[in-house]
Amino acid sequence: RSPRSPRCLKGSSARKTDPTSHTLTRRSKLGASAEFLELHATADTNATVPSPPEPPGLARAAARLHAALYGVGRLVLRVLASWLGVPELALAGALDADGTEGPSRPSSSVLRCCYYRAEGRAVGDVLFERHTDSSLLTLSPLCTSAPGLQVADPSLGGEWVSVEGRTGVTDADVGVHVGDLLAFLTRARFSACIPRVVRGSVRRLSMPLLLRANPESTLDTRAYLSDAVVHVEGIRCSDLCR
Repeated sequence: RSPRSPRCLKGSSARKTDPTSHTLTRRSKLGASAEFLELHATADTNATVPSPPEPPGLARAAARLHAALYGVGRLVLRVLASWLGVPELALAGALDADGTEGPSRPSSSVLRCCYYRAEGRAVGDVLFERHTDSSLLTLSPLCTSAPGLQVADPSLGGEWVSVEGRTGVTDADVGVHVGDLLAFLTRARFSACIPRVVRGSVRRLSMPLLLRANPESTLDTRAYLSDAVVHVEGIRCSDLCR
């Protein structure tokens, strides 16, 4: 978890590590109800790491979706920084420059393919427990034909609200969730969203992008003389989640 409320943190300067040690995939089975696969962007705009062979065209479509959602995420960070009265780099400076680290290393941000089965569980059962994401933002293309994404609404005392069941929501919409890192950087002016996924009447496939900082980036906000952002000095992003 990220530190919650320090006014000033200090740490070691950034250092390079072996790019081959970067975790490329994560498969996670939540019982027998769900399975995840994380896809990273590369310098090749038509490929991902890993590159799933099936179904045909998945890697290319995933790479394009990754790039599109990454662009939306950068725009959202720009708007939030403007609202706070700080430069965009105060929030986005730790991101990969263009969404990918380079030809020898895949992106830090991941497109998470989430498959939720409809068999073996009752409608309304929780398939993915409440959580927060260790990201700046999580951008989730909504799926109204297989609703299941819920968020805890603090204005309603933490009551669970169906994101895809709201009036006017379509499959062209994207849900934007604040992650732990953005909440930390902004002193919780933007608090981390608490989502969960429940079983619907049909199986569900979702592909959110977790907009993550480069773990080797160094956070240093001394140049931003503002109480809108936390004061950190020489902290590696990878150290925040230890």
